[in-house]
Amino acid sequence: MRMSRIIVSILALIILSTPALAEEKVRVVTEDFAPFNFLENGKTVGISTAIVKAAFERAGVDYAIEVLPWDRAVMETNDTPNTFIYTMALTEKRKNKYIWVGKLFDRKVALVRHKDRGDLDALTQEDLRYNTKLCAIEGDASYELLRQLGFPEGNFITVAGTSYNLCAKMVQEKRVDLTAYNPYALAYEVEKGDLEDAFKIHSMIANEDGYYLAAHPDSDPKLIEKLQQAFKELADEGFNDKIAAEYIGY
Repeated sequence: MRMSRIIVSILALIILSTPALAEEKVRVVTEDFAPFNFLENGKTVGISTAIVKAAFERAGVDYAIEVLPWDRAVMETNDTPNTFIYTMALTEKRKNKYIWVGKLFDRKVALVRHKDRGDLDALTQEDLRYNTKLCAIEGDASYELLRQLGFPEGNFITVAGTSYNLCAKMVQEKRVDLTAYNPYALAYEVEKGDLEDAFKIHSMIANEDGYYLAAHPDSDPKLIEKLQQAFKELADEGFNDKIAAEYIGY
């Protein structure tokens, strides 16, 4: 009997000394995609980051953000419930794969050329599709969008998503004709000096809803509900627009 009481006491101590699952930090992953999410002096910052942090804090949910290559961030989210990812474009292909927790802002995508390549503006849509070389990032929604617009797979040079501006740099160096890019991200990187002032928007190819914080489909419904309510409150207060204006006058 005494041995049983000792075992029970030991088990009780183990249980009391083990943190409850509810107290564990929720994992949030993102990529380096300035000005929306990026590392600055070792901290994750940006328009989307500010909104995501505010939502988690308002919901009273402890969290930790990691900046990863985009394909790895997607893989981590796909593999693990209660894992969140941003800034993710809501596309037809992705629509049923995730829980779309909260909208960050509208999705804007431009077809971008070098400013010296005015000859591209004179091409018909068909000539543009079949007689140009494009750069796209593997796994990025912009590649999916360009394929939907009829650009053949053989016209693309695809690069790993280790750095979002790799394709812009290929346009800058005239190694490709075109790439798809968020115009605000492009302006921000030119102003910061990460890219030269060498670009011209050929045409807008997307201006729609939108970029989101998304989650694994099997995530805790109560956790999702808390965060969705927090996102709604922040949007109603105009928080998203205020943060965007501070960065780029979005």
